[in-house]
Amino acid sequence: MKKRRARLAVFLSLLVLVVLTLSFANENTGRAVQIKLCTDKDGGMDYYTASSAVSSNPGKNNPNYADNCTLDKKSVKEAYCSENTPGIRTPFLCPNGCENGACIKGSEPYCTKIGTENEGWYNKEGEVLKKIKCNSQMALCLRSYDSASKTNVVGWFASGVLIKKENCL
Repeated sequence: MKKRRARLAVFLSLLVLVVLTLSFANENTGRAVQIKLCTDKDGGMDYYTASSAVSSNPGKNNPNYADNCTLDKKSVKEAYCSENTPGIRTPFLCPNGCENGACIKGSEPYCTKIGTENEGWYNKEGEVLKKIKCNSQMALCLRSYDSASKTNVVGWFASGVLIKKENCL
């Protein structure tokens, strides 16, 4: 009877081990699933949303970071994840100043969601104006000659690309 109980205990232990191993394996490759150690709450480089980068293992050597404004309220220091570790990026100059850990949205289009599939130019209401790589650029209000229509165009430009046609001068 004792041998039977011992065999049953060994069998159940092995069964639990197999189930746990399979639950942590990737279905397609058989490799273990990578556990995310850091979460960027705003999903990436988003200077216009106050957020934080949070470690799943916080402590002295792995602190959590929040987006914050520089002392002069002209720039934001964006918290982000790097190699599964929270960190703070160098300050980004906000065109309209910084408040509560985010750039203040003005009338000009702004570049956000950098490094994600939603990276692009947005308006103050958060609507997409142009979904293109913008790499933290700032839009400038310019008058430019359009050779195709042979007219002057006034609007918001970045790297020679018209983001939004608008009389902003």
